[in-house]
Amino acid sequence: MASKSHQLHFILFPYMAQGHMIPMVDIARLLPQHGVIITIITSPLNSKRLASTLARTVESGLQIHHVKIPFPSEEAGLPKGLLEEIQPRPNCIISDMCLPYTSRVASKFQIPIIVFNGVCCFTVPGLPDHIEVTKEQLPEAMHQNLQIMNEQLMAAESVTYGIIYNSFEELEPAYVQEFKKARGDKLQRGDKSSVDGHKCFKWLNSQKPDSVLYVCFEKWIEEDGFEERIKERGFLIRGWAPQVAILSHAAVGGFLTHYQFLNERLVVDVLKIGVRAGTEVPIGVLVKRKDVKRAIERLMDGGEEGDEMRERAIELSRLANGAMEPEGSSYVNMEMLIQDIMQQTFREQVKKAIEIVMDKEKEGEERRKRARELGEMAKRTIDEGGSSYLDMEMMIHYVPGKGPSRA
Repeated sequence: MASKSHQLHFILFPYMAQGHMIPMVDIARLLPQHGVIITIITSPLNSKRLASTLARTVESGLQIHHVKIPFPSEEAGLPKGLLEEIQPRPNCIISDMCLPYTSRVASKFQIPIIVFNGVCCFTVPGLPDHIEVTKEQLPEAMHQNLQIMNEQLMAAESVTYGIIYNSFEELEPAYVQEFKKARGDKLQRGDKSSVDGHKCFKWLNSQKPDSVLYVCFEKWIEEDGFEERIKERGFLIRGWAPQVAILSHAAVGGFLTHYQFLNERLVVDVLKIGVRAGTEVPIGVLVKRKDVKRAIERLMDGGEEGDEMRERAIELSRLANGAMEPEGSSYVNMEMLIQDIMQQTFREQVKKAIEIVMDKEKEGEERRKRARELGEMAKRTIDEGGSSYLDMEMMIHYVPGKGPSRA
């Protein structure tokens, strides 16, 4: 681990939506393990949520700090003087792609900024696989009212030092390579659970392997009598669920959730670990009860197709864990990121030092004058009678056992 005086300091700006916040918290937990100081800038409410998640990391002695900004803040940005007050001076900013204003902050303070993209590399130009989507399913077409936001995102991305994708190389190797060609080669989660974990896993332990379908939506679909109808064969959680632990349980054999269209194409058509539910219509996808039922049956009926998808998902899980081990692809990429920022910081320090020394203003002239005076003093010390000259004479005439003497 780096010494305290040479530790890098990263500032993290997470976007305050759970799907964005969770992977950013993972980054906040991983970087300190490589000797980096972390400061997370967020709201008071989200700071409370993060505190419980990051408690174990902080207790282990790793440095993770929070800066709480009440909302609304000044012009939906940062309070004046905030970054000047943060010590040590930040060496890098990692910001969610949905916060484009942070690129202006980074430019103002000349700090490298890295954009965090919560999706994978599947959306890069030059798709290696033949993927078909309708025009209406493209994000730009679905959200015409977000044109200004998209322009801001593109402008911010153009000045970034790099991009972190929420993926790993073994998941989508061909797409990672395309991303590198396009951009250059640089490369308990979540809130406190809303349910008693003991009750949840006691119920899971009572189920057969691969027999449970985990259903998760950001907003619950209200339906009269739903909870009553499933109480003998299901377990309902309203609020935050310990999702990673649930999905890791042997009883869970499937996962039903919503996807953005391009993510669905990756899961279904490329990785072949998912089933599409719904019928495509001009404005997107219409999901009906019978379509969901048919998709669940394909995955969970104990047939060969569902078993093969689960086997592929298990293998991808094994590869993901391996990517985070020492020498794994994600571990190495994080090391490379830290080394790259360290070199960039050193270059900036050298550049500033040169600018100070070569400055023609008063401060630069004074420094050069003192340097010339020290040069003259050094020359005089080796002239006859100078301090270094006399020390050399004493060394030459030193008599062992009797001390120095003069001829």
